Amino acid sequence: MRPPDGYIDEVEHRKGLTIMLSIMVTGAGLWASNRTAYRPAWRKPPGWP
Repeated sequence: MRPPDGYIDEVEHRKGLTIMLSIMVTGAGLWASNRTAYRPAWRKPPGWP
């Protein structure tokens, strides 16, 4: 049985959105932990990335 037209696209689209969201959440978490762990970017010692 073939799924109806557009069904696969819908699933792929949702998968993409979920991956994008999880990446954004992870990035926000890392950014927040970096902000609290280190001094603000403008006070970083020279030579830091």
